[in-house]
This record gives sequence, structure tokens and C-alpha cells, in this order.
Amino acid sequence: MKIRVATPLPNMLDALIITEDSIKKMAGTFPEHQFERVEIHGPIIANNRNMLVKYNGLDFDKILFLDGDVTFSPKDFETLLKADEPVITGVYQLQASETYNSAWTYGSDYAKIYPDLDGRIWDVECSGLGFMLVDKEVFTKIDMTLFTPYFYYPWCRKLNKFLGEDIGFCWTVEQLGYKVKVHTGVKALHWKRDIDK
Repeated sequence: MKIRVATPLPNMLDALIITEDSIKKMAGTFPEHQFERVEIHGPIIANNRNMLVKYNGLDFDKILFLDGDVTFSPKDFETLLKADEPVITGVYQLQASETYNSAWTYGSDYAKIYPDLDGRIWDVECSGLGFMLVDKEVFTKIDMTLFTPYFYYPWCRKLNKFLGEDIGFCWTVEQLGYKVKVHTGVKALHWKRDIDK
């Protein structure tokens, strides 16, 4: 299986990413898979993510979106891969939170943290993209049916502001009939949050 490991970097200072050790361990643990490492630098994360998908065409089976400040173990990757879901993520600590959840359901105030860390796979309405595994078929279906960018900043009338590209992507895949899944047994580390303590 060919897996693209895709990291968007918003500026050149982020070139010193800390994920390299995690990626090397993953590639060494699973020699049966072909890993392609791609980084895109630029100030607009949604554009970076779109270019990461289109880089060299859709020449991958799955793409692992991995933020430059998130680390994980080979077992974390294996758990997501074995779940065999079109769109699945683990949980990781958000920079503005003390909890290790990165998935939301819509409540009256939109950002209700969900679900509990019980080790199960949950359907969620949106999730961060810091450690998300997505099948190629999802992007092919977006190309064939919606003719929109994969990642964009959606406008939320209720909050009167633009939301993140992760939310836009999750909304798009839901329109296509996919469920965004979160595996609560996979806990990646968000480095920026950990060192800010």
C-alpha cells in the first residue's frame, strides 16, 4: 500500500518539524508499505493541504495528514490503518485545551468536545487534521461530484466568522455520505501544547 505522509507548514520557521522520528519509526516498522513524505510550505493552511493531495497526482492509496508538531507511535498508525475506515483520526491535545480530544459535535455553542476517551471508534461531525488517515477514494469522489477544493474555510452565519479548513473538509466528506471517525484509543501528542505548559 502506498501512503502519503502529508505535512502542511505555515511558515519557514516551522521547517524544524518534530514528526520526523515518528515517521522514520513508522516506515521501519511497516516495510510492506511504501511511504511518501511530502511537505508544503505556505501561509494559508487550506492551500497547503490542497497541494499536498494534488502533489504528483493522486498517486497514493491513503494519505496521512500529520501536523508538524504532532508525534505518534507506529502502533497508533497501525490502529488507524487496521480500522479500515475512509476517514479516521486519533485524538490529540488541542493547543487551547487540557483534554486529549480533537473531535466535535455541533451543540448550541458549536464546539462541544466529544467523545470520551474510551478506546472505541466514534462517529463525529468534525475533527482536527493533525493526525488523520484518509482514503484516496474520498478525494476522487470530491473531484467527480462536488468540483470544490478539498480544503476551504467555511463561513458560519451563526458565529459570524470563517471556520477552520478541517471543519470545511469534514463538512464536504459528510455531504458525500462518509462518516468522520475518531479512534479514541489512538492518542497522539501535540508538541506545541505540551511544551507550552
